[in-house]
Amino acid sequence: MGIKTLSAAQYIVNKSGKPVTPMRLLKLLYVAHGYSLGLGGVPLIDERVCAWQYGPIIPGLYDAVREFRSMPVTWVTGSYVETLSDGDKAVLDRVISTYDQATAIQLSAAMHQPGSPWSIIWGATGHNAVIPDDLIKLFYQNMLQQPTHSVL
Repeated sequence: MGIKTLSAAQYIVNKSGKPVTPMRLLKLLYVAHGYSLGLGGVPLIDERVCAWQYGPIIPGLYDAVREFRSMPVTWVTGSYVETLSDGDKAVLDRVISTYDQATAIQLSAAMHQPGSPWSIIWGATGHNAVIPDDLIKLFYQNMLQQPTHSVL
């Protein structure tokens, strides 16, 4: 597991105004990774995103928080928030302020839309394939250039 991935997840848990279940955390962190790639071309996380049946998943984070099941995550073991740069925190803050009212179900439904990186990879290769950062970057660059946008 990458410490930056876990630290970014803990940052979301700390800053969110709503309880963050594992599913919601995985989706918010994926969106933040997309924003980071789309805005600056820099990955936010230090792990690969995979196309699982229920959407894009960061396997190391999934393993770190799955014990919470559908309960709010209180601590992401192995995180060290101090490893995040000011730029990382700015991206995370933007995503939290934009999507903090979204439920895990709403976020998940958005990830399954036709044309999303998950849908492209799931349709082409299926189970557990890696979603390339280049594909995530292109999707979020295009989305963020729109006058109004949302993954919802």
